[in-house]
Amino acid sequence: MLKGKLVDMHVHSDNSFDGDDPVIKMCERAEHLDFGALAITDHCEIDVFYTKKHNVSIMNSYFSCAKAKAVFEGRLAILSGVELGQPMRDLKSTEQALSIRPYDFVLGSLHKLANYEDFYYFDPQKHNGRKMLRLYFNELLEMVQWGKFDSLAHITYPLRYMIGKCDCGIEEYMPVINDILKLCAEKDIAFEINTSPLRGTLGALPKEDFELLCRFRELGGKLVTVGSDAHCAADFGAGIPFAVDLAAKAGFGSVAMFIKRQPIELAII
Repeated sequence: MLKGKLVDMHVHSDNSFDGDDPVIKMCERAEHLDFGALAITDHCEIDVFYTKKHNVSIMNSYFSCAKAKAVFEGRLAILSGVELGQPMRDLKSTEQALSIRPYDFVLGSLHKLANYEDFYYFDPQKHNGRKMLRLYFNELLEMVQWGKFDSLAHITYPLRYMIGKCDCGIEEYMPVINDILKLCAEKDIAFEINTSPLRGTLGALPKEDFELLCRFRELGGKLVTVGSDAHCAADFGAGIPFAVDLAAKAGFGSVAMFIKRQPIELAII
């Protein structure tokens, strides 16, 4: 457990296309659960930045956070963040997204490949899982080489939707995964423990999550963030104590929160 109050560094409000509840309600839930901080990381999908008006929604998220900060001042730390999806698809739009407002925290993520739907819609009858995983990890490496984000979100994201549907082990991709993790360690990019699969059909984190977390530490990684990936108030904070315990089990002595893009390490006891 943490020495202080828990933090949830991956939270979506109704400013995300798939979010249900306003920032205020997410904050009320956080206060009710006695959390110390949360990061509102609404979606900004770069491949549809203008067509789906993410340029507008991330500003709405920022203003919602500003209002909530005034309401909860002195009671709850509300961090203004963003989940930057597919940042390498259009670097001009990515730079625009990063400069449009000040952030405390930027998550980097990859939800879908070029010319594919989100991995959520993976269909083994239509898709070659091994090919998709190869493309996925290669693009993650490109993202980390670019590196203008604070934490790498849900590194095993595709496996959530492939396990039980196809042969989707990661052993053959370990050379590139090692490069990803080593580069994250060198750039002080955090490894996110994302607890969303605990609430999904798997009912558990993929075993690869812990394996890669341990490998990240072996390669010199120091920073870990924990996030519920909640899209509604009812899911806020779910699994965070488990994630903190997992970080400790892997040998980490702290988890991190970010303020003004700078990590603050919270000791695990």
